[in-house]
Amino acid sequence: MSDQTINNGVLKHAELSSKFTNVFLYQFAYDGKMGHYEGFIKNAGRVGHIEDMNYIWRRNTASVNNLDLSLFPENDKMVQKRMLRLYTNFAKYLNPTPKKDPLFENIEWTP
Repeated sequence: MSDQTINNGVLKHAELSSKFTNVFLYQFAYDGKMGHYEGFIKNAGRVGHIEDMNYIWRRNTASVNNLDLSLFPENDKMVQKRMLRLYTNFAKYLNPTPKKDPLFENIEWTP
């Protein structure tokens, strides 16, 4: 379903945009408690569209409440720290890992 409704359009947009500027894409595949939209597709067994946003923004909506981080597993909190660092680094340096960082086990991104 995602390929047809979302991914194909995103990839086509990236292809067209790449003729004029650098384009960067990522795939978020972490299946954690913080990311789930419980009412959307029950027991889907996979990560849904924009679940990564729940690790970046604090929200309290009908489908997501991640205001109290103590309610989530340590792995979710680690993923949230990593996502925030990746996003802020990319916004600041155009590189999600501008230097070696223990938070990422010293992995550096090479485009």
